[in-house]
Amino acid sequence: MITTQLANASNVAKNEANKKAPMELFDLSVQTLSKLTITYTNEEQEEVKYYFQYNPTSMQIKKGVKMTEESGKGKNASESTFDKGEARELTISDVFFDTTNAGEVDVKTKKVQDSVYKYYVAPLESLANAYEYSPDPEFFSIPVIPVLTLSWGKADYLEFKCTLTSISYSFTRFAKDGTPVRAKVDLTFKETVLVEETAKSVAQGNTQEVYTVQALDTLHSIADKKYGDPSKWKAIATANGIDDPNFMPDGTELILPKLSGLA
Repeated sequence: MITTQLANASNVAKNEANKKAPMELFDLSVQTLSKLTITYTNEEQEEVKYYFQYNPTSMQIKKGVKMTEESGKGKNASESTFDKGEARELTISDVFFDTTNAGEVDVKTKKVQDSVYKYYVAPLESLANAYEYSPDPEFFSIPVIPVLTLSWGKADYLEFKCTLTSISYSFTRFAKDGTPVRAKVDLTFKETVLVEETAKSVAQGNTQEVYTVQALDTLHSIADKKYGDPSKWKAIATANGIDDPNFMPDGTELILPKLSGLA
């Protein structure tokens, strides 16, 4: 497990030596106040915990259902039948971050590094960035974004998996050199399934089709022809163990995996 840390000048050397995660922001071991926390698995498949500097003052959770409505003549209201439940959506507004007195010292430059963007905002923003995930080394990868778990003391209303679907932020204070040292952030999370479940569903739908290479064919052109997306050429290369996508003799038979979401 990786715990984020925000070091002061006296322990920055220790933190630099032990740094393993992309986010090491601050140590809560001496604090008794429960902090809003985001837990997720990063691209290296390591568990990371991101602790908010200050707890939010407001949250909004929205949950809806989709109904199928049929209008009837002579009736004051339409007849509705349940279709499906919609994912919960959590909005956290005006989250406050401040590094005015952080005193973080960069080991290499010996200069104070107190950017609120670097330590707090950028790690949050990275949660909306996709990376390639593969449930099996022999299986082609799929783009995913981190699946998150939010927790805050005994707040059982946060017990659902989600992804960060929106982040907006504003800087409200700057150092003399233009470094942002104070920020307010708005975040929106949406309930989702686990990355492993998504990848498993892709794997289960991985049926094969055989394609015979023709003159002037490339993996990009085949992917465009069969999937409607030339960027899917990597799936074909992985399924066939192709190291050089530019060398495919005419008549070569390729296995085309069925990709989830594609006909």
